[in-house]
Amino acid sequence: MFTVTRQIQWPDGDKVVEVSQGGLDYCNPDALCERYAGELQEYDDPRIAVDVAIEIAKEWNRDSKEPVLISMGCTWGYTIPFEGMELSKETFELLQNKAEVIYQRMPKCDYCGELIGKNKYTNHGWTESVYCSEYCAEKDWQEMNEYVEEEGE
Repeated sequence: MFTVTRQIQWPDGDKVVEVSQGGLDYCNPDALCERYAGELQEYDDPRIAVDVAIEIAKEWNRDSKEPVLISMGCTWGYTIPFEGMELSKETFELLQNKAEVIYQRMPKCDYCGELIGKNKYTNHGWTESVYCSEYCAEKDWQEMNEYVEEEGE
């Protein structure tokens, strides 16, 4: 889970768009109220969260009289302001590459290959497989039973 927030960091007052790993409970406490589309929302896919953060940073930078920075990190539930980076093509590519690495390491559904979000599903001990939805768990179970029935004939 990833959350995008705009922060005015204490005590320096840096304006930073942060992508926090973890839900809303894991973003830094200096988050501003929602002004731009996608703020204060939780994303399963870090790539989407980074893309939203980049757009928010660009918009906020246009609207602001002071430079806006961007960063990605994890607070572990504490207050840990992230080191902001200047808005540039290189910074955006760095964050997108980091998000891609995180995405590749995240658990995926054993049936459809999509990310497993907050909820995960199983076949209640029939297999070790984990699924993103009840639908995928059911479909895999049905296909497994069809295979067993065909092989048994």
